[in-house]
Amino acid sequence: MAASKKLSKDLCDLNSICVRLHRINGQVAAVERMLNEKRDFVDILQQLIAARQALDKVATLILQSEAKGCLSNKKGSIAHKELGRIANALFKIT
Repeated sequence: MAASKKLSKDLCDLNSICVRLHRINGQVAAVERMLNEKRDFVDILQQLIAARQALDKVATLILQSEAKGCLSNKKGSIAHKELGRIANALFKIT
């Protein structure tokens, strides 16, 4: 197992990402309430899809930030290696 890497110190907007994660937490809690209330499955699926899309957006923001940091702070082969690692992470997400 590869060693985990810390997020870039220059993460684009950490506060914005945390706000998004807080909203996602609320969406997931809403799904649980909807299940307990035996709400219509279409409404539940819509909420799940919205939460998944929001998570995808957070992942994209983090990947973009890391890629920008890699391109601006690293040189040649190191940047190439880091971009490869970022691309691998992206394909695991999608």
